[in-house]
Amino acid sequence: MKWILIFINLIIVALYLFSSNSLAQTLKPYECLEHFSIESYINQDSRSIDSKGIITQKKQYHALTVSFYGIMSYENFIKTGDSIYYRQAIDQFNYFRDSSKLIYTNGDSCIGLPYRYDYKGLKAPWFSGMTQGAATSYLLRYYNLTKDESALILSEKIIRFMLKTESEGGTIGRTKEGGPWIEEYPSYPKSKSVLNGFINGLIGLKEYCDYFPNDIYAKEMHDSCYREMIEHIHLYDSPNWTAYNRNNHPVRNSYMRYQLEEFDHLYNIYHDERLRRQMKIWSRFAAGKYDTELKFLIHPLYDFSQEILYEVNAKNFTFDCSEQFFEGLREIPTEAKSGKIKLMIPQKSNYFQIGFQKGKTIRKFRVKAYNCFRDINLKISETDSSIVFESKEPFDEIVVRVKRKEVKNLRFAVYDYKQCALPQFAWFNLSGPVYITKGQKISVDGEMINLTNGVVFYRVGRNEKDTKNYAFRQNNFFPIEGGMVANDTGFYEFFVSYDLTHPFSSVRDFNIRVSD
Repeated sequence: MKWILIFINLIIVALYLFSSNSLAQTLKPYECLEHFSIESYINQDSRSIDSKGIITQKKQYHALTVSFYGIMSYENFIKTGDSIYYRQAIDQFNYFRDSSKLIYTNGDSCIGLPYRYDYKGLKAPWFSGMTQGAATSYLLRYYNLTKDESALILSEKIIRFMLKTESEGGTIGRTKEGGPWIEEYPSYPKSKSVLNGFINGLIGLKEYCDYFPNDIYAKEMHDSCYREMIEHIHLYDSPNWTAYNRNNHPVRNSYMRYQLEEFDHLYNIYHDERLRRQMKIWSRFAAGKYDTELKFLIHPLYDFSQEILYEVNAKNFTFDCSEQFFEGLREIPTEAKSGKIKLMIPQKSNYFQIGFQKGKTIRKFRVKAYNCFRDINLKISETDSSIVFESKEPFDEIVVRVKRKEVKNLRFAVYDYKQCALPQFAWFNLSGPVYITKGQKISVDGEMINLTNGVVFYRVGRNEKDTKNYAFRQNNFFPIEGGMVANDTGFYEFFVSYDLTHPFSSVRDFNIRVSD
């Protein structure tokens, strides 16, 4: 039986690889669900599997639950090649085959995924932009596996419904500033502009646009929605936390964690540094505040950031995370037979290592690093069993040249924080507030080692006590190696955040400098 299962797995993987085409490359990993354990997901909230393989929740069908389960199954299959996950991903499509579970409108050109029960102020059937977007993401992955074009037709109709306005029965609302918003609860004024549901809708819309580049209206709506989120994300934040919606309902710890996962996902799609800066602010809020609600999280106590206790008198610290860091090294497989080896790094890294047998070394080698085809400067150091390459700027490609006969004895690895429980960011508060007048120059002094993407965030108050009542914003910052000119007179408070990309970081004699 064991050999039969292995044979079936190999056939399924081979068929998938054989049938893959260029469209498959448009789908990035669905990162905001990567920290979910699919097995534990089934065991929470009274979920079970029906006779057709479809997941249910409290014996009812929920398109969002079905879609999330389908996405997780797909991602697990891509990682493992296990046919069990393949079958789970395929079976969820049975939900979308059943026309009784869908609502067709506009001459069957649009499909809504209804909730058939009343929820708070929403009367059945009601629809959610979060669900429409997640369903689209699942259907595109199902198409990737099967090349069943009916999934593309369904996704097009589901997006068409999502992009209808609230007044038309769709899910596009308007923010208080007048911009478009993918509403999780359309036409429900008590929960306007929910953030986490919007993001799932946006991801589905972005993936749809990648598959259907000629849908100009969908592309315009995507761009407008993304711009609206970025420009007004600060309106969700309080001085020490963030809100679930524009009604100022604070998020629970579980939602804060999920929103951080979502922004990590968005950054992988858009590579917009504003997303990372927002993550640095939120992760400072969330440090030490763990989620105890979502039992299916793989790392329920995972910290997105860690506070470094800055010693004001000594004015120096070293953050040594080498033990955890080296657990996060991910080996890059290579079948190279020549002396030139090209290694692609899907999750960009600042740290690369060539390992070899203890007591041996590489006589001659050359290593080049690139970021979007641009050369990156590398710092090189050696241990008794490896050569380490570090950079201030992350790279996505490494080219190694060594003697051909030495290739088989070498191991290549990059740092990947997702492989261990090490936080993404480290941060520390600076003493203050500091009184600064408009026009003065603000910069930092000190010796800093391995503070990758270091950023100084600030907030300003009218008086010393008032400063704590203002929120930090992602656009109120300056690079740690740069500075800024004060735009306002007042009491400034600062904190520093940077990416953990190296085994240790060190700061000595760190100070805020103010000059005329």
